Amino acid sequence: MVLSQEVGGSPSADGGEPSPAATEPEEQPAERGRWSRAWRIGALYWLICHVGYLAVQFIALRFVPVTPGNGRGWLSQVINNWVQWDGRNYVHIANFGYPIVDDPGFKTVDSSYPVWPPLYPALVRLASYVLPSDMSFAALVVSNLAALGMLVVLYRWAEHELGPKLSERTLLMLIAFPTAFFLATAYTEALFLFLTFAALYCARRDHWWAAGLLAGAASATRVLGVLIVFAFAYEYLRQRNFNWRRIRFNVLGVALAPSGLILYMAYLWQRFGNPMQFRDAQSFWGRGGMHAPWTTISHALRGISLSQNPNGAVLNLLDLAACILGVAFLVLCFVGPWRLRRDQFYLILAGALPFLVALLQPVNIDSGTPMQSLNRYVLALFPMFFVMAKMASNRFVEKFILFAALPLQTGLIMLYISGQWAG
Repeated sequence: MVLSQEVGGSPSADGGEPSPAATEPEEQPAERGRWSRAWRIGALYWLICHVGYLAVQFIALRFVPVTPGNGRGWLSQVINNWVQWDGRNYVHIANFGYPIVDDPGFKTVDSSYPVWPPLYPALVRLASYVLPSDMSFAALVVSNLAALGMLVVLYRWAEHELGPKLSERTLLMLIAFPTAFFLATAYTEALFLFLTFAALYCARRDHWWAAGLLAGAASATRVLGVLIVFAFAYEYLRQRNFNWRRIRFNVLGVALAPSGLILYMAYLWQRFGNPMQFRDAQSFWGRGGMHAPWTTISHALRGISLSQNPNGAVLNLLDLAACILGVAFLVLCFVGPWRLRRDQFYLILAGALPFLVALLQPVNIDSGTPMQSLNRYVLALFPMFFVMAKMASNRFVEKFILFAALPLQTGLIMLYISGQWAG
């Protein structure tokens, strides 16, 4: 099902060290050629995704109720359908900033706004100055350009980690995932993954200053982006054989990883008098307390009642499936024929920690849907797409994954663009 097949060597697929081709410096002309191929293939998959999304949307417009547009015609309706739920809050922040009580000009004051860090709304605001239409259109442009960059970087990164034969399958496994359509919405998924992938790729290539700056931007996009510092620390030391004497001045690039969140906290201190306002705002959803995973899972199981709460039952089933899938692939990262190599454990650290924190901090444990949005958060568990790419080398497995994932993604898209909760 991959759209092109590249040939060439790859790192060893077992748990040992990478082949020499994976660690030797690459000549600049060869590197430029690899990036050119990454742009071609990434853009092709990006275009195919959007053709599919629009096809699903136009079908949905005929069969399901949709959120009305703003009165500017069909294009406005198309745009509006992709700006739902959190997307509206990002657009509000891009328009008005973070309101406080008694600020003039605000019709409503919502204490939950600080939970969303500022980089994505700031980029939306900047894009709105040069783009036609309204802020919602600017939000979609930012997200979808970030998605394009993410696919390009992921292809090049996967090519470096797995070799050319599996890099394209890594893209295919990601875009086929049931909640991958959120990469095209006015959410931070695309921007966060783009910055995270770029930061980790730079770290892998020993470009620590660039890696630190990109990671800092990721932590200004999503608070849990700060956890990348643990993967950075591990990879930095691994590249130096865990020899403290080989640490150099560029270790400060690792320290840049939380810089975006630190700057945001400084702003919150000045604006609200509370640098932890982003954490306190989680109380709006009853999130913030830590719970054992089995406690969260048991409450989600209790919420599965098709007769009393059909919508909640479906959401709980989706989130529980995401939880099981995420945990299963975490295990497969370590054991089995598709496991990652020891030198790739930084991938697991970077992907697993945000997923585990989301699992340990459920939405109001008694809300009926305590694992809310986990089916979307699991996208950040990106090592599973590397493992899935290895598994999909078997054509039967590849077809099974696609035939299971794509219809589910289609259904979730229809839910989302009709204004219903999908993740």
